[in-house]
Amino acid sequence: MEDGGVLVKCLSYAKSVEDIPLALAAYQRIRKPRVENIQVAALQAGVQKALKDGIRQRKRDEKLAERRDPCNPKYQAWIAGASLDWLYSYNYVDAVSYIWILSKVALLISTSPMKNFIGPSA
Repeated sequence: MEDGGVLVKCLSYAKSVEDIPLALAAYQRIRKPRVENIQVAALQAGVQKALKDGIRQRKRDEKLAERRDPCNPKYQAWIAGASLDWLYSYNYVDAVSYIWILSKVALLISTSPMKNFIGPSA
């Protein structure tokens, strides 16, 4: 879902056909690191959920039991999924706006006749 939203938002900034490569580059710049982080988190969660019986599995189960204890100070955060805020509170519209502005500034600098200007020496 995020991929589609980000792609549409990136392309919506393209005001001409010439802007499409910049829009696609912005899309990749936004999505690649986020998708890689999601993949790592999913792999780690899968490994933790599939532990074989043993010491690591028992420690994991003890930790889960502690988190489920309403007397635990971190209980409310755990119930609310606070450790996954980075995943669920992500605002792709803000991310696209930010990256688009950076991309346009970088493009303006790279095509400026002043790009090689070196100011007066101090």
